[in-house]
Amino acid sequence: MIFTRLTLKDFKSHKDSVIDFKPGISIIVGENGAGKSSILDGISFALFKQFNGKINDLVRITKNKHSHELMSVSLEFISNGKEYIVNRTRGSTSKAELIVKDSDGGSTKISSGDSSVNKEIQTILEMDGELFLNAIYIQQGEIANLISKSPSEKKKLIGRLLGVESLEKAWKNSLPLINIYENQKSELDGRTASSLDLNNDLKNKKIIFEEIKIKGNGIEKEIKELEQLKSLKANEKLEMEKSKSTFDKLNTQLINENENTRRVINERKKLQEQLENLKNKEKEMLSLEKFSNKLPIYLEFLESVNNLEHLTKDRDNYEEKLANIRKQKNIIKNEEEGYNHYLQVQEKLNVYNDRKSKLESELGIIKELEKNRSDIKKEFYENIALIENFFNETSKSLNIDFSTFENSKIDFSNYDKEEIDFSNQKNFKEISNNFKDLKRIIIDFKIEAESKIKEIDSKSNNISKKVSGLEEGINSAKEPLLEIKKVDNQCPICKSDITEEKKNNLIDSYNNKIKFNQESIDKFNNELKKISNEKSIFKTKLDEINSVEKDIQIKYKYYEIAKKELEKISDIDVKLKTYEDTRDKLDNVLLSIKDQNKLQKISKESYDKYVHASGSLDVLGKEYDTKDKLRELERSIDIEVEKLKVAMSKDSYLSPDIRKEDLKNRIDDLRDKDKIYNQLKGEIVQLPILESQIKNKSDEFDTIRSKVDNIENNIKACNYSKNKYENVVFTYERSEEKLKILNKEINEIKGKATQIISDIENLTVKLTQNDILKEKLENITDYLKLLKDIRELFSKDGIQKDLRNRSKPLIQKNTKEFFEQFNFNYSDLKIDEDYNISVFGPEGESKLDMVSGGEKIAIALALRLGITKAMSKGNIETILLDEPTIHLDSFRRHELIYLLRQMSSLPQMIIVTHDSELENAADNIIKVEKNDGISKINVMSNVISE
Repeated sequence: MIFTRLTLKDFKSHKDSVIDFKPGISIIVGENGAGKSSILDGISFALFKQFNGKINDLVRITKNKHSHELMSVSLEFISNGKEYIVNRTRGSTSKAELIVKDSDGGSTKISSGDSSVNKEIQTILEMDGELFLNAIYIQQGEIANLISKSPSEKKKLIGRLLGVESLEKAWKNSLPLINIYENQKSELDGRTASSLDLNNDLKNKKIIFEEIKIKGNGIEKEIKELEQLKSLKANEKLEMEKSKSTFDKLNTQLINENENTRRVINERKKLQEQLENLKNKEKEMLSLEKFSNKLPIYLEFLESVNNLEHLTKDRDNYEEKLANIRKQKNIIKNEEEGYNHYLQVQEKLNVYNDRKSKLESELGIIKELEKNRSDIKKEFYENIALIENFFNETSKSLNIDFSTFENSKIDFSNYDKEEIDFSNQKNFKEISNNFKDLKRIIIDFKIEAESKIKEIDSKSNNISKKVSGLEEGINSAKEPLLEIKKVDNQCPICKSDITEEKKNNLIDSYNNKIKFNQESIDKFNNELKKISNEKSIFKTKLDEINSVEKDIQIKYKYYEIAKKELEKISDIDVKLKTYEDTRDKLDNVLLSIKDQNKLQKISKESYDKYVHASGSLDVLGKEYDTKDKLRELERSIDIEVEKLKVAMSKDSYLSPDIRKEDLKNRIDDLRDKDKIYNQLKGEIVQLPILESQIKNKSDEFDTIRSKVDNIENNIKACNYSKNKYENVVFTYERSEEKLKILNKEINEIKGKATQIISDIENLTVKLTQNDILKEKLENITDYLKLLKDIRELFSKDGIQKDLRNRSKPLIQKNTKEFFEQFNFNYSDLKIDEDYNISVFGPEGESKLDMVSGGEKIAIALALRLGITKAMSKGNIETILLDEPTIHLDSFRRHELIYLLRQMSSLPQMIIVTHDSELENAADNIIKVEKNDGISKINVMSNVISE
């Protein structure tokens, strides 16, 4: 299978990418996250619809597009001389189709639908998706793992590639299934063991059922005889209950009417007693009537006395008020001139006080401005000091002479604590030039230091490579040296006979090589130490430069703050000039206020008297209102005197000389008697009502007596015998109770019979089910044997071992063929049962850990390709490698690149990497870049490798 073209539309980060694959080595290179691995994902998705996660995650999402919209992948490939195209799309539904190109340039659809396309591709390629991933698709770290992992880990890795891991997993997963069926078998053994007991229970249940049936028939006959007797007595009881009902009803009516007779007699007696009581109260009321009539006269007399007293007091008050009004009017008239003089002076004082408040406000603004100026000035000096310290420290740490700066020769001594001319900022602006020059110097220092560090790193890497090469030389000399010392007169490499002198010469040659290489290594290591110290010096200097570079930004902010503070001070000075004569104006105003206060004191007494008199008049009111009120009071006094005279004419006890206390006592006594009179008057209203009620009760008594006579006559006419009724009831109830007992017994018998019938049915069903369970037990026993046989077949000593044993010779043959392409000086390669690899050369057998780094890479790559060829039945045309250099050191990466360039037996190799060094091994380079989240493809073909 050879891939020729891949088209990705809205697949992961690819909006519209077309990649043309050509024979040879194609390198897909780009930064991490650029969309390189998405190309291999696209190939896997196109062939077998294999992907990780959810399918919607494969669709590129934009602001105006949702995951259910169209995504498509198209792959063109050649297999067995035929060209195929597989198309897969994802929209609201998934679609797939497989097309074969005709020889005349046309094309034919040979399959559609995911399942059908997968089966067709599997037939064409002779592999399924899992085999594709394990064989053709060499994943990240596999080559490194074949070098660095332990033998057991490598065996496990190779087992996974061969599919042995799946067999192991199936072997492990089959045990829980076997346990489930073992449990089911145990359960069925227990359930089917009870068949004999069930048969015995069934026989016993049938015997009990026949006994219950006989007993039930006898009870049913007795119940029938009792029901006939009960029916006869029920009819007799019904006839007698009719007579009893009439008797009970009449007897109840007689009891009720006798009770009504007693009730009416009692009620009539109580009404008669109430009537006598009311007549006595009527006599008492008539004796109190004369006292009730006198109460209004005494109350009117008391009211007039009280009114006359209040009116006389009010008249005296208004006469005093009238005199006071006339007095205050005279005061106002006498003090009016002094009052007006005081107001004139007060108007002038108000003007001066307003002016004073305004000037005092301006004085407060001046103090606030001066305080702000002082605070800003203090902060300004502090910021200048910080900047000065920064330049002094930087000058010492980086050995910079700021006096040599072309544009800025600032003298910080001008910014001492003494007052300076803040309006002149020429010298201050030169600080900005110092910062600019310092930035320029820092950049120059930084470029020089970084360049020097890179130069040192390059020199260090070159020396390290030389040391690695010398160490490889030492290792390559130590092994034959050890072998030649062990043998006598025989070359350890070619096995030919050699003389003792030749043997000693070889030993000296190996020792001299080891000594020379070790001396060279020591020399290079000393040089590396010097280089490392030099690099540390430059790194320390670079750290200082970076620190100063960060501080420049911070300290320049202090400069900007100080610059703003200068501007603020200048603005404050301008504002202060506008308030220069404020204090003089305030002093003049204060003198004027003092003079006016002296003038005001002269007329203060007249002003106070005038204001007091005016306020008193406001409280006292108008003079003519007071006079009108006096005339009104005189009229009211005359009216009350006339009322007193009328009252005294009605009762001789009343006189002008009567004491108020005696009058009140007399009124209280009359009120008590009036209260009793009114209460009695209200009660005797019930007299006619009581007389009527007594008459009604006498009529009711006569009516009730007539009813009692009629009821007694009806009772005598009713034919009812209590003894005969009780005998009938006793016989009926006894037969009913016995029937209940017999019915209960028959119901219990029926219940037992129903339960036994149910038990017989259940036992019959269980026996039938036991027959079914026995058959199921036989089936599970056979199935368990089959499962155990299959598990044994999938074990490590079964198919797994056979698969390894059958695969190993083919893998060994393929690995050897690939390894021979690298032209190493080895004659054979062998793989043991645990997939440990040995190579054989002039020096004999060498294990993987004994060969050089480049040879390890070659063996690992050959082994991985050998596994691929074995799994693909020898038909290997293409391999896909995902980040093959990951986890490899620099030396092994170079060796892998060199080996890949020698791979001539594979028509096509597609490698995904972020390692730009692999470009040296490429025939075609596919560069992937990501801009604004979209992957872009740039293909460069016909690259000439060195």
